[in-house]
Amino acid sequence: MTDAAPTRGLGGRMVKAALWLVGSNVSSQALRLISSLVLTRLLMPDAFGLLAAMSTLYFGLVMFSDMGIWQSVVKSENGNEPRFLGTAWTAQLIRALILVLLVCLMAAGVFFLSQSRWIQASSVYADPRMPWMMASFSVCALLQGLESMKLATAQRNLHGAYLARLELLSQLATMVTTIGLTWWTRSVWSLMAGTIVYSLVRTWMSHFYLPGQHVRPCWDKVHAREIIGFGKWIDSSVSKTVNLP
Repeated sequence: MTDAAPTRGLGGRMVKAALWLVGSNVSSQALRLISSLVLTRLLMPDAFGLLAAMSTLYFGLVMFSDMGIWQSVVKSENGNEPRFLGTAWTAQLIRALILVLLVCLMAAGVFFLSQSRWIQASSVYADPRMPWMMASFSVCALLQGLESMKLATAQRNLHGAYLARLELLSQLATMVTTIGLTWWTRSVWSLMAGTIVYSLVRTWMSHFYLPGQHVRPCWDKVHAREIIGFGKWIDSSVSKTVNLP
């Protein structure tokens, strides 16, 4: 009887967290749909193509540099220990700084190729706004690196309600910012501003809204080996999925 009660309690928490997750995803998609319907009335189609091209490059880079840090916190027996979380946060910050550098190099490369006429004038990458907007994504990369490990421990501890509210408030702030700036300026930069606001609100709430312990960046070799080892497994799985050599 004593073993069955905790199992039922865990099962209930899992169901509740899953319901919050589903509700959050449905609500987020609804906000995105409303935002898209409004923005299509205010912006020219080329603005969406420009942002889509940049997003593809950036998120492809993010996906293939994924170290599985959050997954290691959720999975590990040490996932609630301060030194493990501090080491995970340090690894996340290092990855973010590398991403910032790579994004800036990509932006510089696109600018150079465009100025050298190596990119066709009809290509979206020849747009003079592209390098500067691409470089702006480095701000998002840095903000994501600064996100608190409370996000990972909230997933570990099944705090679905907190995570759902964080996501919805971030999406709402993005929608209000993007629509407001677009109505005022009619500029594609409003889309970029909304993306940065999303990362900023999400990072701020991860530190000051989510429950959990505050940790400081640190480095523990044992914990680092566990985190990096898990990240190698993630990379291997991704490579097999996309048939990389």
